[in-house]
Amino acid sequence: ALLLRGNPLAALDQVLATPALVLALVAVLTAGAVVHELGHAAACRYSGGRPGRVGVGIYLVFPAFFTDVTDSYRLSRSGRIRTDLGGLYFNVLVVVALAAVYLQTGHGLALLAVLLTHLQMLQQLVPIIRLDGYWVLSDVAGVPDLFARLGPVLRSLPPWRPTHPLVAELRPASRRVVVAWVVVVVPLLVAATG
Repeated sequence: ALLLRGNPLAALDQVLATPALVLALVAVLTAGAVVHELGHAAACRYSGGRPGRVGVGIYLVFPAFFTDVTDSYRLSRSGRIRTDLGGLYFNVLVVVALAAVYLQTGHGLALLAVLLTHLQMLQQLVPIIRLDGYWVLSDVAGVPDLFARLGPVLRSLPPWRPTHPLVAELRPASRRVVVAWVVVVVPLLVAATG
């Protein structure tokens, strides 16, 4: 319905024409980010963990909300993955609510918020830095800290070098996931740094 009825360019014009709507869009997206973090906390609690505080800080150079779900490490793999994806699940609920507002009112602010929330969700799934996608991949592979394996994998890649003990201890399926992650992430991080 949003694709058939929505006109993102007209919505962008509508929002940009009124500075107050730009601030309202930022407020809606910020509220969505808080709801995302509450999703992690709720999923952790549902899985049997005890979530810690929800707060805001600086991640790399960007302000970011966070939820302390350290207790999820004692959960089963499915509980950890549920905790990793809980924020995205709550984002879906936000998108459904915003879509309903847009379909009722036709206001461009709601349409832009839906589109930008989708982009935020996609960004969260990229497993390059420690966002939700990184933790999902880590939990699927069964390796708690992928970055700790980066150096050992790089040292083990040349065929004439012995396999590093931190790589050798991984199960074959986990090793393939970690090696593939390193082979993709290192060039991307080098390019991003450049």
